[in-house]
Amino acid sequence: MAKGQLRIEPSKIIYLLTYRKVGDKSKAIAQGGFAITNPEALRVGIERLFWQGELVPDGDDGYGPKYKITGTMQGTLGESLDDVTLALLHRPEVGIYDFITLFLKSGRK
Repeated sequence: MAKGQLRIEPSKIIYLLTYRKVGDKSKAIAQGGFAITNPEALRVGIERLFWQGELVPDGDDGYGPKYKITGTMQGTLGESLDDVTLALLHRPEVGIYDFITLFLKSGRK
């Protein structure tokens, strides 16, 4: 499947990098060298995984078809995060994939 444009809302990057008492992902993401002080680095990591990975259909919940991409996300200091899954919503009418969130299965490589 050909990929279209990837759209990432800056607020989603900040949300992922901000510590939360419930459902926190920031500590695991930090193992790849990503931090709230440099949110652009996480955006770049997500974009690289999007372009390098394979889109896999992941259902449709009424908002549109969803896809996922799983792979290794390169960190900022030569570190990487294994088994990162990007959740994406596809808007086929305009060829855009909206980044929803990411999931991490393991830590640093």
